[in-house]
Amino acid sequence: MKRFIAISGPSNSGKTTLILRLIEALNGAGLTVGAVKDDPHGHATVDTPGKDSWRFRAAGAEVVQVVGPTTATFQGGEAGRRLWLQAFADCDIVIGEGFKGGLLPRIEVVPAGVNAVCEPGTLALVGEPGEASALPTFSRDDVPGISSFLAEWLRSRVAPVAILAGGDSTRMGRDKATIELPGGGTPLERTVATATGFGARVLVASRHRELHESMTRVAGVEFVEDGNGGQHPARGIAGALEVAGEGVIAVPCDSPGLRSAVLERLDRNAERTGSDFVAFAPGGRLRPLPGFYAPGCLPHLHAIASASRPLWTLAALVSTTILSEHEALAVDPTLESFRSLNTPDDWDRWLAGREVRGGPEPREGRRR
Repeated sequence: MKRFIAISGPSNSGKTTLILRLIEALNGAGLTVGAVKDDPHGHATVDTPGKDSWRFRAAGAEVVQVVGPTTATFQGGEAGRRLWLQAFADCDIVIGEGFKGGLLPRIEVVPAGVNAVCEPGTLALVGEPGEASALPTFSRDDVPGISSFLAEWLRSRVAPVAILAGGDSTRMGRDKATIELPGGGTPLERTVATATGFGARVLVASRHRELHESMTRVAGVEFVEDGNGGQHPARGIAGALEVAGEGVIAVPCDSPGLRSAVLERLDRNAERTGSDFVAFAPGGRLRPLPGFYAPGCLPHLHAIASASRPLWTLAALVSTTILSEHEALAVDPTLESFRSLNTPDDWDRWLAGREVRGGPEPREGRRR
């Protein structure tokens, strides 16, 4: 499976009809398409003539799966994950109907005159929203335009994003990934949303699998066992490289200000230069996270972790591209993407900075 896209919107908004037409159009463009029906209440059946899943198959979807409490789900245990990955392995794109409330790349179908929800990861709108949006907006009948948009999205191949969440958080005094942020969500959930909005395959390297898996509730998120007890980020990156089978963009779980433009710049420079290691140096100081790591880094990452050396020492061991502060400011003028919340003081300063910048006021009791 190369990419997953959700088609979401209210009941009777035309999601199924749009998916049927997109399956036919994308098949006509030579793409292999899979389809998934979200079934949160467990009422749907597969292959019943006239039902949505049957219609997806009749339209030409190579694989169809109904997701519900009693069916294989994206993250319903190891067997469910293997089934999901194997079933859609040969698909160029998998289209999911529904999945509201998840942190997924999606196209939102908007009834006429209704304001779009624009959940995290929303790439485009279909319909006639009540308020204008900066997102690409297509009419319901512009199936050629929507399918071309998706085909271009598929062509923009990006490196997987590996989120490092295996540390002990000893300086914070609690798991940094689970702190509830102003406005809702956690640092881990926000980072997953940024990565999926970027269009990347997402891996979470963690030794707290049950906790983080229950938090994310996201289709397609893969968990990498970080068995070293969070002693060194190099171990988590190495594990992600071994699972991904290709270069990854590694990011910490405690940078809620991470911007997708930073991920895009790392990915673009890795592809352009062919370097094994790409990272920014805001303020003249090399920041290994977020950074791009190619498979050629693997033996050096293991050696760095075993010797407890700083991660930035990798730059002297492999081909490296260092992006300047000017390049960092170009993709994130606030440099929040390079700021981690390691201590309670870091957290307080981050909250204070949000208030200065006009961010939402933190609600009482948010920090626990």
